Amino acid sequence: MGPEYIFDHLSAIPFTLGLSLSVYYANVGAISGTEIPGSNLGLTDKLNYSLQADSKGILFGPRLMYTAYRFQPYVLADVGYAWNTLRSFSESTPVGSSAAPSNPYNDHTESGFVYGFGAGIQYPLAVKQKSTLLFRFEYQYLNLGNGELGAAANQTTDERFASKNTYTNIVDVGLSYQF
Repeated sequence: MGPEYIFDHLSAIPFTLGLSLSVYYANVGAISGTEIPGSNLGLTDKLNYSLQADSKGILFGPRLMYTAYRFQPYVLADVGYAWNTLRSFSESTPVGSSAAPSNPYNDHTESGFVYGFGAGIQYPLAVKQKSTLLFRFEYQYLNLGNGELGAAANQTTDERFASKNTYTNIVDVGLSYQF
């Protein structure tokens, strides 16, 4: 949620269009799993891995509000730019595995396009001339784009540990200011 400019009185029906700008930080947290590495020696035992992920970004988009009542439902769509960081990669050998953990991948930030859409309800708390303080409750799906770790030490290929199509679901409760 962030500042929003309102285009009111667009038609005789009680709809208002807002254009908003917002920034976000999403701590995706720990990601872990199991992989079966391939090697020239035919080694196929399992390895456990873990890493940390977060995303930062800026979003811009329209919000269409139905303003006939004090409780005002709305829909929204956002587009913007994200910086996704994968870091602190580590591998460990499960009990009974003969696989050797690789050198850890380096931390890396991947940037790119982000988009989201959602719906919510707002309630005006204070109205002064052309500005309004609102209480909002909303749900938003946010596609954060891709993330990728950097190369491992002594790595001879372009292969990287990557996250494709990273997304999150957000339930947001807060205050917004329209002007």
